[in-house]
This record gives sequence, structure tokens and C-alpha cells, in this order.
Amino acid sequence: MKRNSKIKEEIWSDFDSSKNFQKIMNRTKEEKNSSTRNDWKIMLVTSFVFLILIGGFFCIKGPIAQMKKEKHIVENGNFQIFALSNSEEKEVKKELKENIHVPLKNYNEAMSSVPGFPILFKLEGNDSQMEIIVKNGNIYTWVPSSGIVTLLGEKTIINESQTLYFQVQKDTIIDIIYRQGEKKIQKRITIYQDEDFNYYAILTN
Repeated sequence: MKRNSKIKEEIWSDFDSSKNFQKIMNRTKEEKNSSTRNDWKIMLVTSFVFLILIGGFFCIKGPIAQMKKEKHIVENGNFQIFALSNSEEKEVKKELKENIHVPLKNYNEAMSSVPGFPILFKLEGNDSQMEIIVKNGNIYTWVPSSGIVTLLGEKTIINESQTLYFQVQKDTIIDIIYRQGEKKIQKRITIYQDEDFNYYAILTN
């Protein structure tokens, strides 16, 4: 019993000593600091990975947008086609897009001061060229300031943006061949008439 009592006293003596107590406190503090450092490391690594992902997204987004733009240019060329349309009793310029029916401005050959339906061909680029061929109709140019009308017939070639006027029938077809360098794109405008004698245009390949 005396021996056991002596061992207990030694253990409690060691435990209560300020030296051992300080060791325990230091160890606890070190473990806490180590845990805090590990938490900070995890946060820093997570933030770093997040920033890399965000940066990668924006780096990829730019080239993808550029690729889409280049693809659009390759498929459609550097040109646009606009026609005058009646919208809520106002004349508006509408772009002809593939497979979209566009009502044309009301036109009466006997009463109108213009020689036909106006269509604007907008070209971009110094080496752009557009050949325009009409079937069941004629192509005209018109200078509003002088009133001069020129008959171009069924075919013309333009190298810059220009408004042409088309004398049409209910089944007029306008074939377009666009060239820029080695690039060649073909489109077709079909003009048709409904039961109320309204004219429409639709752009197709």
C-alpha cells in the first residue's frame, strides 16, 4: 500500500508540475495552430484552383466566340441583304435571313414613282463582288435626286453596297453569287404573291 501511494504521489507530482503542464499546453497550442494552418492551406488551394478555372473559362470563351464569328463569316460572307417592308403602316428596312418570310413594301407598277421593289445589297471588303441574276423580272437602278432610271436587264455585277430595284412577277427568282477572294457563296431570293396580292421574299441557299 505504501508503494502504491508513493507511485500515485509521484504521478500527481509530475502532472501538477508547471513544467509538464506547460508542455501539455504547448502541445495543444501547436496542434491548434497546425489545424489552423491546414485550414488556411485548404482555403488557399481551393481559391487558387477556383481562380485557375475562372481564368481558363474566360481564356476559352474568347477563342470560342471568335471561332463562331469566323464560322458565321465563312458561311454567310461579308454581306447583308435588306428589303423595304411595311410594318404597322411604316416603311422599315428588314434584313433577309434564311427561311424567314419577309413582307415587301406595297408596290403598284402603274402608280409608283420607283421602278420596282427596292433591295439593298450591303457588301464589306475591297475584294467583294456579287453577281445578281433575276428570272421572271428585271433589274433597275434609280437615282432619286435626278429621277434617272436605268434598265440593267436580267443580270448585273456590283462591287460595293448598292440598292437595286426589281420589277417582279408572282414567281420571280433572284440568284446571288457572292465572291470574296477564293470564297464563293450562292444564295437565292424567291419572291411570291399571296391571295391578297401581297408580295413576300424569302432567302434560301
